Amino acid sequence: MTEYVKVQNHPDLVKDTQSGAVISNDSAAFAAYINRKDKQRKESARLDIIENELSEVKELLHALLKRLN
Repeated sequence: MTEYVKVQNHPDLVKDTQSGAVISNDSAAFAAYINRKDKQRKESARLDIIENELSEVKELLHALLKRLN
């Protein structure tokens, strides 16, 4: 069974005695991190959609200009 030991002078950190890993147990900070990542992922998806739509508009404009010439 894994045991955790508090890290001195860091109330939000514990150390796994088996692996030596230092782990944060600050659930509010973790929730904020997840929210930031979700917001970044949504923004990235939104930008991808805008780029694709802009590319389609450019293709349509090129096709229209070719017809007019």
